[in-house]
Amino acid sequence: MFHFKGVPPSITKKAKFVSKAYFRKSQKQQRL
Repeated sequence: MFHFKGVPPSITKKAKFVSKAYFRKSQKQQRL
C-alpha cells in the first residue's frame, strides 16, 4: 500500500494493519 522512508518496520506494519481494518469496515458499511 504505502511505504514510509526512515520509519521503523513495526510502525509501517501497524499502519498497514490499521488501513486494512479501516478498508474492511468501510466495505461492510457500504454493503449495509
